[in-house]
Amino acid sequence: TESDEQTVIRTESDEQTVIRTESDEQTVIRTESDEQTVIRTESDEQTVIRTESGEQTVIRTESGEQTVIRTESDEQTVIRTESDEQTVIRTESDEQTVIRTESDEQTVIRTESDEQTVIRTESGEQTVIRTESGEQTLIRTESDEQTVIRTESDEQTVIRTESGEQTVIRTESGEQTVIRTESDEQTVIRTESDEQTVIRTESDEQTVIRTESDKQTLIRTESDEQTVIRTEMNLLLETNRTRLQLCCCSLTLSLLENDVEFLVFEVLLRLYLQLFFWFCCLSLYRNYGCKF
Repeated sequence: TESDEQTVIRTESDEQTVIRTESDEQTVIRTESDEQTVIRTESDEQTVIRTESGEQTVIRTESGEQTVIRTESDEQTVIRTESDEQTVIRTESDEQTVIRTESDEQTVIRTESDEQTVIRTESGEQTVIRTESGEQTLIRTESDEQTVIRTESDEQTVIRTESGEQTVIRTESGEQTVIRTESDEQTVIRTESDEQTVIRTESDEQTVIRTESDKQTLIRTESDEQTVIRTEMNLLLETNRTRLQLCCCSLTLSLLENDVEFLVFEVLLRLYLQLFFWFCCLSLYRNYGCKF
């Protein structure tokens, strides 16, 4: 047809119809046997393949090297981009979007129903799960077997390490840090507001409370029901007493080591005192005579 510059080719053997339109540079190929329609557009280098049996539509764009596959049966859309090696899978039924990036080996799974985002990185073997409803972020690292749970509502961070069986809980509101170690059954609670540290050991049933403000340490032992309160002032006095005792011991040891020199000094001192005494007596006798 010259008016609309259209050419239609009909082949009965393979039940194929080809429609060529020159104005918009479009070619439509219709095949009855497999119920397939191919639409080729030269202007935007786009190819659309429509299959009626599986209700599938494939759109191929040469310029952006992009392929879009739409399947009606499972309401799924797959978008493949060659330039950035990215694949996007969109499923309408469960409102899920999967984004796969080959360059950084990253997979992002977004689920609208529970407002959850999962980011999986193959290089670092790291998984990040983000939940919008509870404002919670979970980071799982396979290399060091570490799990980090961040909750925005109560400003809490939980760090779990499988190797050392250690759990760290950090609360921003109360500036409190809790460290739990399974191997030695020890719990450490650090509070920044009152500068207090509590160490709890399950094996010997002992609790140690350390307060920085008044420099006080309280040790509580459940087995013998004993409480020890230790202050820095007592510690300082005991330290000074110990230093004095050490000084006296050092002086005694020094005198014992120099025993000979000490005896000579003692003899000379006594002789000097005796001479001084008799000199005084002689002077008094000369001055006062019989009165003395």
